[in-house]
Amino acid sequence: MTLKTSPNYGLANKDNFLLGRGVLKLDLFAGGATETAKFIDMGNATAFSLNIDEETLEHTSKRTGLAQIDQSVTLSKELTGSFTLDEYDVQQLATALSADVDELTFASASVYNAASKLVGVVIPADSGGHSIELFDASKAGTPLNPKRLRGLTDQGMKVSLTTVPATTYNDWTIDLATGHLHITAGGDLDSGAPRTLDIWDITYPAGKLQQIHMLKQTAIRATLHFASKNAQSGLVREVKLHRVKISTNGELPWIAEEYSAMEFSFAAEASTLAVYAESPVGTITQFYPD
Repeated sequence: MTLKTSPNYGLANKDNFLLGRGVLKLDLFAGGATETAKFIDMGNATAFSLNIDEETLEHTSKRTGLAQIDQSVTLSKELTGSFTLDEYDVQQLATALSADVDELTFASASVYNAASKLVGVVIPADSGGHSIELFDASKAGTPLNPKRLRGLTDQGMKVSLTTVPATTYNDWTIDLATGHLHITAGGDLDSGAPRTLDIWDITYPAGKLQQIHMLKQTAIRATLHFASKNAQSGLVREVKLHRVKISTNGELPWIAEEYSAMEFSFAAEASTLAVYAESPVGTITQFYPD
């Protein structure tokens, strides 16, 4: 639809055909929305739609043989919608899993050698055929986020029992990427009692850690901004909903034959902020450059 000031206003126009594309951004907030949103791009959105749910009360006249509805009253209307994302980054996952996110930074790499071992690595009893995670509790971290050793470099890694420091054992393998030490079933480290290890000649790099703490949020609310670009005409419309409650639909596939995707639905809520008093739920803006 063109501007009212245009001579083409009110006439059919092939540029109005919609071949939809667009960019979805959210300003996620734990409390109330703010007047100035700080949006984060949610990546590639493969679907975005709006829907109106209407509740009505109907009156039926039975004055004739065929009952007829003679009045329909609208009791309420709700603006809902849905979107689908196919980028599995931390913000998308946190939104899908009602999660909090924290980060830890490990400032420097550490190299263990015969003089500076990774000591006191405890393997549980009867660990043969199992893997254990390697930790270094002496490095930066918290009780919830100890220094998990990942991205390791094997420099001729050695494993010994602290009670027999002169003897090293080879009945293990290690996944360097995840820091999982696999204990060979029936080997010298496979015991009916817990065993304590020393490990040296490995390196782990400095880096950063993000953890997604699932189901920490009672509800996910956000200000929603969708810039809809019509691939057919190039026209851009902006959809802004000041306050939406977001829910995850169905499963989050991690193994698939096609690109995995996350599906969401949302319900718009009226904002109580004075700046949105003219349009408490939201707006669609269409801009015409000169």
